[in-house]
Amino acid sequence: MKIILYLFLGSLFFLFYCTKDNQPQSVNIATVNGINIKLEDFRNFYELDPNFGIDSVGYPALLDELYKYIDYKLAFRFAEKNGLLNDSLLRKSVAWETRQAILRQLFRYMISEKISITEKELKEEFIRENIQVHVRHLFSTDSVQANSWYNELKEGKSFNKLAKVAFTDTVLANNGGDLGWIELSSLDENFARGVEVLTKDEISRPIRTKWGYHIVQLIDRKENLLLKDSDFIQKRKAIEKKIKVRKENELSNIYIKSYIGELNPQPDTKTFRLLWQGIASSEAENKRLSSTTSFTNNLINELQIKLQNHNNDILIKYKGGEVALNDYLSALKKIPVSERPRFQTIRQLSDKIGVWIRDELLLKEALKHKLQNHPTVQKEVKEINENQCYYFLIQKEMESITIPENVTKYFKENDKKEPENLPNMRHFHTIQEWLWWKAQTNLHKRLINDKTFIKINYDELKRENSRIDWKNRIRMMVVQNPS
Repeated sequence: MKIILYLFLGSLFFLFYCTKDNQPQSVNIATVNGINIKLEDFRNFYELDPNFGIDSVGYPALLDELYKYIDYKLAFRFAEKNGLLNDSLLRKSVAWETRQAILRQLFRYMISEKISITEKELKEEFIRENIQVHVRHLFSTDSVQANSWYNELKEGKSFNKLAKVAFTDTVLANNGGDLGWIELSSLDENFARGVEVLTKDEISRPIRTKWGYHIVQLIDRKENLLLKDSDFIQKRKAIEKKIKVRKENELSNIYIKSYIGELNPQPDTKTFRLLWQGIASSEAENKRLSSTTSFTNNLINELQIKLQNHNNDILIKYKGGEVALNDYLSALKKIPVSERPRFQTIRQLSDKIGVWIRDELLLKEALKHKLQNHPTVQKEVKEINENQCYYFLIQKEMESITIPENVTKYFKENDKKEPENLPNMRHFHTIQEWLWWKAQTNLHKRLINDKTFIKINYDELKRENSRIDWKNRIRMMVVQNPS
């Protein structure tokens, strides 16, 4: 069981993405039914939306995003008015996201004051932002697989052939893993360091990032040698924010390792084995299930019955406490199904339990400091309620939509000729994407009615559009989804 003990300290990366710009921002970007929407809040919203700037860019995309943000606000009012806030699934989702907000505040509380950024670091980052690289890569979560591909490339196998094996994404599979031209500063830090030392056409050894392992080939590189002080001054604030987030991530990992290392959580080998055997049954000895499994309510109920004689057996011990098997299973029921551990191997299950106890212990530390009452957390909880109400209503809309026969036919046929009465179908790659879009459209019409008063500050929205580096946004999204 050596593997289990090791992985309780694994997966320590904690996304510290909620750093706020502390400078006051009093500009209103819109007013909805007498409620002012601050530019700063809207900016935080679109910066964290992974779908923003994918299908369209520029001012129209920004205006659509603002209407989406307005829909979030209206969705909460709709849910509140119609008594939906007490729905058990909605409350469970809100409780989970509130928990994450408290954990994020713990990292701000413990780390933010330790961050310092020098003028030299700012200028070095500015230079990196003006270096572009054209790269292609292969990606695997398995280091053994990555090294095998590297050796095959050394022996003459082509990138194109290996890319078809490496990627499920059809674009990357068919273009040989080509990411195109990317600003060096937009890449993952480890990825960027690996690329920086490559010469033209050189292939790297596997580079480890938070996603897995990349084998990278530098196809070309170009630099802007005519850098201006005025450009540096204009971008200084954004560069400082980027460095700050990067340092926060680094310090958060150090903090977690130190804190969890002190408490030293360890599994009980015997109880863990019982849990795995209860899940895997006849497959247990193979240490691998035939398919990925999640802790559904049915599975948890079955385990609680099957292992009822061991409910009080200790699953995890740590300095100053312990967690019984049934305590863990009961805690899983409080987590939204979509956020529960997914696993296929005994090692993955061990890892997932390790992440759970890590966050439980960190949450206790946060509550000890009463961080649930912090103004930033309270503000985030308000936003969480709005977001979860929106997704709750979207799900309800999706359940009520009958998919037209010509839509089903369009996605089943290889010849993607758009039906005359369904323009822009080319924007959707799957029927689920179309269904989601249709639900959003229907919900928007439901929320924006005759009694809704909306006033948008179009001049400020245009100024905000001019501040966004649209090309850089899209490239970053490509790199952040390697497979």
